[in-house]
Amino acid sequence: MSRTAPACLIVVASVPQTPREEKDDFAAACCLIQNLQILAAANGLGMSWVLPPHTGCEDLSFAVKLEANERITGVLGLGHIEDGIPLASGKKPVRIEVL
Repeated sequence: MSRTAPACLIVVASVPQTPREEKDDFAAACCLIQNLQILAAANGLGMSWVLPPHTGCEDLSFAVKLEANERITGVLGLGHIEDGIPLASGKKPVRIEVL
């Protein structure tokens, strides 16, 4: 399986002051990503979702200009599945992976 995608979307969530708010905000961001997966699938797109480790991603954090009070919730790869079998509707089946 290829690890390249024609489009990449990085989802960032703010990190509030309390642990409870941090969990709620992270969960809300994950729900947003899941809804994007459903929308992508409905439009014949595949989507991968990678959650990089919280530490050791200084280059990525710098590249996306991440603020001190923000964290990456997911790196999403979007694209058409090349090896899919066409469906009756003419769309290819969608493979969605949560890594």
